[in-house]
Amino acid sequence: MINYLLLYILRKLDGDRSPAAAFHILTGKKSSQIVQDTNLFNLEPFLNILPNYERLDFNHDIAFLVSKGYLEVLNEKMTRVTKEGIAYLDQHEMARFFNVFTVSNSNKDRQIFTARFYLTIQTFTYRVMQQKGFMPVEEDVTIQAFVKQIYKRYNHQLIDWLEDCYRFLREVLEQYPDNMRHIYLDRLSTYSGSGASLQQLKVQYNMTVSDILLTLAMIETHLMKLSIENQTILTELLPRSVNQTAIERFMTRSAIKTYQLVKKGCTLEELVEMRQLKRGTIEDHLVEICILDPEFRIDSYVDPLTIKKVMRVISELNTHKLTLIKKALPEDIPYFHVRLVLVKSKEGLTL
Repeated sequence: MINYLLLYILRKLDGDRSPAAAFHILTGKKSSQIVQDTNLFNLEPFLNILPNYERLDFNHDIAFLVSKGYLEVLNEKMTRVTKEGIAYLDQHEMARFFNVFTVSNSNKDRQIFTARFYLTIQTFTYRVMQQKGFMPVEEDVTIQAFVKQIYKRYNHQLIDWLEDCYRFLREVLEQYPDNMRHIYLDRLSTYSGSGASLQQLKVQYNMTVSDILLTLAMIETHLMKLSIENQTILTELLPRSVNQTAIERFMTRSAIKTYQLVKKGCTLEELVEMRQLKRGTIEDHLVEICILDPEFRIDSYVDPLTIKKVMRVISELNTHKLTLIKKALPEDIPYFHVRLVLVKSKEGLTL
């Protein structure tokens, strides 16, 4: 599975970024460049879905793809997906499972939701068996306090809750292959036994840790997504932050400070002076804001004639590659203006 995902992302990057960019997207590196790359290459759904992905495992996965002939090494930093790699992507049966990842995903939300669910399952199964003492799978006291409140609410309906939960899980897990389904179930801690560790699952299912992490991320995200969109037995386990905007969820802290000044109508020069940051840094912030705030108006920073010129080149070249667009434009049009128009062009900006 991780092989498919890495190839998919690297094909989207199309040799314009090093493989490390894929790693930073999957692990959610907090930087303006990563936010911009995920937007530019339409990779927003995969931002931060594998925060525990180890660099050593990533390097091993990339080496495997090269050894299979799916990736071609162009130089020390750059690779390109080969014809064999593209054929692998076109034929891979796991593609449909990646649809659970959407732009609105938040790994932090998923972690909270999953921790609450794991501890709730453990608590309820122990209490049904009249067992009060157990080692909680979650040490976070805020998670424990939350589950205590859930337990008080269902204290006299534990069996009903568990039966409803079983039906919901069965309905979701039946959509996955046997090994993925059992990996998720083996991860749960109940009265019957403790959940398996990543290393135990790796040995038991003869899979890489990367694939184990991706399997868990898919199913956890699927459960959370359904519980957001519909009223399920797990909806009340959702954190309040699921209602946050993309700006609050994904924007870097420094960019948020700039954004607060942008909303007050500050010009680029005023932003540089007030933030005491380099002009290039402020420009990065503005591109990040443009990506995350659909109401952001670029005509405060780019004149209408320049917008038309850039849009015309994008249309004529039929590309969203920044370097190609910049080369086709007059030299006096800066990269900053091209980047802003490029973002808006993907949102349907027309001449």
